[in-house]
Parts: sequence; structure tokens; C-alpha cells
Amino acid sequence: MKPQPCFKETPPISLWIIHVKEEHPPAGTKAVEWFLLTTIDIKSQNDALNCLEWYRLR
Repeated sequence: MKPQPCFKETPPISLWIIHVKEEHPPAGTKAVEWFLLTTIDIKSQNDALNCLEWYRLR
């Protein structure tokens, strides 16, 4: 029996990925690096920074 995809009747959504990496980690530590997936329309670096700030405040 072939598996059926979940939500096959649901239309796709658009996602944006914001990649964040700490530029200057403390000595002897590895830089923090993470990816944020969002449905907020990101069209510029300023949009990405605003989005990061909103998530940071949650």
C-alpha cells in the first residue's frame, strides 16, 4: 500500500528562511548559528532584521 501524503488538499504556503550566525563569539566558544523559518514576507535585509527582533521578543 502506497503511503498517502498528509494535507494533500491543502494549498502550499510560502516560507522564508533567515540564517543567523554570531560574528564575534566569546573566546573559546563556538558561534551561535540558527535558521528561522517564517511566513512573514522578507524582501530586504531590514525586513529580516525586524523579523528577528519580533521573534527575539517572544
